[in-house]
Amino acid sequence: MACFPRLVTTIVRYLTFVTVMTGCGFVSPPQSPPEVIPPATTPPAAEPCRTDEPGVVLCVDFEDRPLMNQAVDRSPKAANATAVEVGTMMRTPSEQAAVLTDRSSLTLPEASKLDLATFTIEMWIWPNFSTLKYKDHDAGLFHNYGQYAMRIQDDRRIICGLLGDQRVTSDQAVPLREWSHVTCRYAQGEMSVYLNGKLSGASSISSIPLLDLFGSAIGSELRRTPTLTAEVVDRFIGGIDNVRIYDRALDPDRICLAAGHTSPAECQEE
Repeated sequence: MACFPRLVTTIVRYLTFVTVMTGCGFVSPPQSPPEVIPPATTPPAAEPCRTDEPGVVLCVDFEDRPLMNQAVDRSPKAANATAVEVGTMMRTPSEQAAVLTDRSSLTLPEASKLDLATFTIEMWIWPNFSTLKYKDHDAGLFHNYGQYAMRIQDDRRIICGLLGDQRVTSDQAVPLREWSHVTCRYAQGEMSVYLNGKLSGASSISSIPLLDLFGSAIGSELRRTPTLTAEVVDRFIGGIDNVRIYDRALDPDRICLAAGHTSPAECQEE
């Protein structure tokens, strides 16, 4: 019976230790989610690819009906995307978009027209994934292997980046299951990211490496295998439409209008 008081004392000391450790901040506080930028105030308008628009080097609008094993690139010097398990949905009453799952892929062959020292990437996206599924993970939106990419984080913030860790991340997130216009713009050493026509982050970044390797991917990223081939990884889940790449940096006013606003003034900082 002499051991019983010692046992009680040991338990009390242990419980006191746990209480003190917990109360002293050893449990990480929950992080606040990023601010969500609302969709454009006007519904997305129909945007057929314009082959006469200056600087367009890729334009995939997913209007192929039926969309089967390829998505047509309607830009000059077209490089069509090979489509695997890609579905469709209507983004507007008159415009079709692609639907991607964790089994989908859209890959483009290596093309010198996408080896760009200055560029703009723009598209519409409709994220439809669980935050837990992508926890601490990125999904690809456009990836030109070894050169530049647009990604979406698990918290639905947009990343515009080059080879390695050179990147800029949007200050806000895009909403879940709503259409948002996202843009990456790079010129003269500065990378900018726009959400629904509004600037959401910018950073100085060095020049782009021009590596001719495995081509590009829409709605995913590419990874080199040990056999020196490419495999599709980090798939985006949701809707995607009107993927456009330009060999020039679009004017911010043009980006604002492309996002569905009626006047560039609507995208100015308040």
